[in-house]
Amino acid sequence: MSPHRAPPQEFAGALDDPALSATAQQLCAANQRAIAQQMEAFGQALHRKIFTPVKREVDGRRELDRRLADRKKVRLDYDAYRRKETALLTTDAANKAIHEANLDAARRTFTKHSEGVTRDVAHVNQERQQVVCVAFMSFISAQLDFFGATHGAFELVGNSAAEQFAGAP
Repeated sequence: MSPHRAPPQEFAGALDDPALSATAQQLCAANQRAIAQQMEAFGQALHRKIFTPVKREVDGRRELDRRLADRKKVRLDYDAYRRKETALLTTDAANKAIHEANLDAARRTFTKHSEGVTRDVAHVNQERQQVVCVAFMSFISAQLDFFGATHGAFELVGNSAAEQFAGAP
């Protein structure tokens, strides 16, 4: 058998019986047709159900990463401001109430900012699980469709071959 020809092609050329040769040719045509159609359908399903949603997920993560980086900067600013105001509590005792109010306002502001990011992280992680689950189930479905359609194409060839063999001596 030639390394660049598929077995059905080899059989089609090697069979002397015209009916079996025709069945082998039918198998070759079914192979080419089924593979081309199913690969196109499989590729479209992968793109639509897996690649596009995963890309959206990755793009959404970029926004979250930016917000996390902003939160880190806000945290550093908050820590520096808190150290400064805490130091002023001891060095400027006359304005203790003002410094305590400043610390409390800074804590509330940081907490508000932090809670929004924390909530979004939990939400994005939940969405990621949904996207991955749907993508995986879509992959299984696409595989099932691919093999089911291929099976259908070859079932026709099998039926034709069975008819040919039933009439063979």
